[in-house]
Amino acid sequence: MVWKEIIKQKLEHFSEVRFEEGEKILKVFLKDEKGFSVTIDQIIEADPYNITVSYGEAWHNHYADEQEAIRWFFFGLSDKCRLKLYYCGDVIYKGVV
Repeated sequence: MVWKEIIKQKLEHFSEVRFEEGEKILKVFLKDEKGFSVTIDQIIEADPYNITVSYGEAWHNHYADEQEAIRWFFFGLSDKCRLKLYYCGDVIYKGVV
């Protein structure tokens, strides 16, 4: 999984960023309650769209291209990314980037 090594190398430059990794997953935790976590994983290797990038619990997308998935991962960590949440009562039912 080349994507994980590329991301970890870039995250080394930001000592304040907290992340955890598993065999096929890497998650960056939110730095305050105004933000959201960003996750990238590759669970099903046989699926051509096998890399998933998630923002919080409300939005995710699947990618076949590793470089595109990495770009969306880092976009989620940038101050330019906004995630609009839709609620039904207290429950989030949709997120839109």
